[in-house]
Amino acid sequence: MSIVWTTRNPNAPVLKRTISQQMSLGPITVKFLAILVIAFLSIFYLFQSNSSAAKAFMTRDLETKQENLTAENERLQYEAERLKSLSQTESAAKEKGMVQVENIDARIQ
Repeated sequence: MSIVWTTRNPNAPVLKRTISQQMSLGPITVKFLAILVIAFLSIFYLFQSNSSAAKAFMTRDLETKQENLTAENERLQYEAERLKSLSQTESAAKEKGMVQVENIDARIQ
């Protein structure tokens, strides 16, 4: 490795390069930007469609649960009314002095 000594006059003018203020896009840059935009839009579309499919699945699941609970509620209301009707029939029979049959002889004569 060697050291190079130079003599330079500090009063001598120094050439400076200026950077151009214009920005130009070549065809390769335009293609790259177009691919980048298309890739971004594709990822965004996939994310949105996946999100909407997941929400649709959750909505369908909740609707199914609601239908099942509604059907169960109706069944339980029907059962409650049926049991209430039986207890009312039994209490009405007791008020009239009826008794429950204990032994039924099924002989036909």
